[in-house]
Amino acid sequence: VHVSPYRVTSDGITTPLSVADLAALPVTAMAAATDGTTDAVERARTALEGRLPGARAITRADMEAELQQELRTQERVSNIALAVTLVIAGCSLAVAVAGAIVERRRSFAQLRLAGTRLSDLRRVVMAEAAAPLLMVAGASVALGLAVARLVLAASGGAQPFVVPGAGYWLALVGGLALALLVVLATLPLLTRLTALDSARFE
Repeated sequence: VHVSPYRVTSDGITTPLSVADLAALPVTAMAAATDGTTDAVERARTALEGRLPGARAITRADMEAELQQELRTQERVSNIALAVTLVIAGCSLAVAVAGAIVERRRSFAQLRLAGTRLSDLRRVVMAEAAAPLLMVAGASVALGLAVARLVLAASGGAQPFVVPGAGYWLALVGGLALALLVVLATLPLLTRLTALDSARFE
């Protein structure tokens, strides 16, 4: 095993270590050079873990695999959070739509008495609810991608900007669909409040 008897200072200058200083230093890591073949790597791993009980011998490929696994986990959590946020936004929007229907029940009932079809009224309500949700979601996605590109550019460009994968877009579309379904659940209220047999005005 070759140990380099040099100390790296804070200003990046290496200074030689004495034998006493070198012997007093704790062993924090050990590296083994191999030819890269699977057999050589496994032999080195077995030898290191046998000589250092409790230690874990890992290769650069192992570290990169663990990093990729952590990134995939973070990606899944972010996608789930995105979908949940959209559903919560849909619930808030549904409450607002229900309140608007109650406030405008007389106008809607008069439209029905005038011959407007219930399906047309439903389309009007859904259009009023879906438009702001879709606009805000689209603006948020564009802003998020722009900020991500700027952050990567400000970090020196070590990591290139990559458009999110299919999981992100599926979470986005799925969250929007669930949010619109929540809003759709308020339409029976419109049916009850504008029923022809219940249209009574003072």
